[in-house]
Amino acid sequence: MARTARGGAASLAGVNTRRVIESFELRVAEAIQDAKVPAATNLNEGDEARYADKGGTYTKGLPHDKFGRVNLTAYQTFKH
Repeated sequence: MARTARGGAASLAGVNTRRVIESFELRVAEAIQDAKVPAATNLNEGDEARYADKGGTYTKGLPHDKFGRVNLTAYQTFKH
C-alpha cells in the first residue's frame, strides 16, 4: 500500500511517521522542481581559438605527446 506523494511519486510502503512522510514529500517536490530547471548554458571563453595546441582546453583522457600536448587529430575526432 504505497502512498502517493505530491507530484505522483510513490512513497515507501508501511511508513507511518508523519515527519518521515513530510520529509520524503518535500524531497520529492524539490527534485521535481529541480528537474524542471533547464541545463546551464556553456560559455566559450576563447581558449580553443587562442591556443593552437589546445593547451587551454580540457583534454584529459585524450592521447598526448611526451611534452603533454594533446594529439590534434584525436582532439578533432573527440569534438566531432
